[in-house]
Amino acid sequence: MYDDNLPPALQSKGVLLDANLLIALLVGSFGEGEVERFKRTQQFATRDVVELTKVVERFGWRYTTPHVIAETSNLLDWMDDSRRCEAGKRLAAYICTAREVHVEGAEIVKTPVYHKLGITDAGLCLLARQSDCIVITADLPLYHYALNLHVQIVNFNHMRNQWI
Repeated sequence: MYDDNLPPALQSKGVLLDANLLIALLVGSFGEGEVERFKRTQQFATRDVVELTKVVERFGWRYTTPHVIAETSNLLDWMDDSRRCEAGKRLAAYICTAREVHVEGAEIVKTPVYHKLGITDAGLCLLARQSDCIVITADLPLYHYALNLHVQIVNFNHMRNQWI
C-alpha cells in the first residue's frame, strides 16, 4: 500500500486535493461500487478511494480553496436527488476539517498557469507554492505543469500503480 511508504517529512505537511479527487473521495464514501457508478468518477475504483483516504489521513492537515469547493459542489450536482443532499453534507464536513485558503482571483489570472489550466488548478499551484502543502492530482496536465513550476505535487496514478 502506498500510504505505508509516505515519507515522514511529508506527514508533517498539508495535503491539497484537486476537485476530481475530492469528488472521488466524497462519492466513494457512500460505499463500495459508488465511485464506479457515478459518471464523474468512473475512472476510479473503490480501492482507489480506500487507499486515497488512508493517504490523506497520514498528512498533518488538509488544505482546500474556494475554487476547489465550488467546482466540487457543482460537479456533485450531477448526483441524483436522493444522494445530492447527503453528498453536500459530506462536502461540508470535509470543508470544516480543512484549512480553506483564499487565493485572490486577481492574483491567479496574472499567472501563465491560469491561461494553461484555468482558475481552479492555477489556484492550487499558487497555494502549494505559498504554503507547506502537497497537491495530489490525477490530472496529467496539472501534474506536469506544476512540476515545471517546482510545486510539490504527487500524481495519483503513480500511487495507484502500487496497489493495482
